[in-house]
Amino acid sequence: MSSFKPVKGQNRFRLRVPQLFVWCACVLSLTGTFLVWFFGRESFGGPKALWLVLIVLGFFIAACALPFIFAFVVSLMLPGTEPKKEHRLARAFAVRVIEMAMLFCRIRVRFEGLEKLGKGKQYLFVSNHLSMFDPMMCMVYLYAFRPIFVTKPENLKIPMGGPFIRFLRFQSIDRENPRSSLKTLLHCVELCHEKEKYSIGIYPEGTRSKTGKLLPFHDGVFLVAKRAPLPVAVLSVSGIRGVGRRMPFKRTDVTMKVHCIVPAEEAATMHPSEICEKVRAIMPESDTI
Repeated sequence: MSSFKPVKGQNRFRLRVPQLFVWCACVLSLTGTFLVWFFGRESFGGPKALWLVLIVLGFFIAACALPFIFAFVVSLMLPGTEPKKEHRLARAFAVRVIEMAMLFCRIRVRFEGLEKLGKGKQYLFVSNHLSMFDPMMCMVYLYAFRPIFVTKPENLKIPMGGPFIRFLRFQSIDRENPRSSLKTLLHCVELCHEKEKYSIGIYPEGTRSKTGKLLPFHDGVFLVAKRAPLPVAVLSVSGIRGVGRRMPFKRTDVTMKVHCIVPAEEAATMHPSEICEKVRAIMPESDTI
């Protein structure tokens, strides 16, 4: 395991709220167990210690499941179309639920190069793609930049998650339909000009890499950087592969890193294919870094 030492301007951890919630769940579990034991101690059969352990465990699981149950109920009430305006509470709530999921999956993130991102600015975030947690982690650690991700249409059909990402104005792109893809990218450019100051997140490989090696890039997605125009923040994620085999018994230490910022003025003068080549030259080749 790598050693994580907080460094000012380098590392940022956003798991304080979920950790506080877990502590509250522990307190509620113990309180509920005491009340059940106190008022029903005459009814217990068998070893009392075993009953108390089971009751504590039951209360704890129920308390920890509440945010996910509430998120599922809310997802059933969300509209099936993209809203004209994003509700700020929706993004904040989605991020907190993601933080809870990361906590229970024992994913710990070190964010490097945070000082390269200017406060209050918009970016086109470009990263390699290794797992389904990639955009979730970006939503958490890039929360201040309000990223909207370009995703495949199938993700909008995911139970609970699909309605939320649609409500957060994530854009689906049909890679097999060039005209539809162009329409999606131009809509992303329009979103960048709204007063909410959205940033755009893309994975130019178009799908997850199973080996960690970079797949061929789709240069058309860099049209957003040229048309908006937006500075291009080149990111990488490493250490996340295999998290499904390790969670929840083994911790996964992940590193997110901002490698370079391509200025908006420079991106505006370049062809999308040139931006693509420049970004690929900057982005690390594998998940071993």
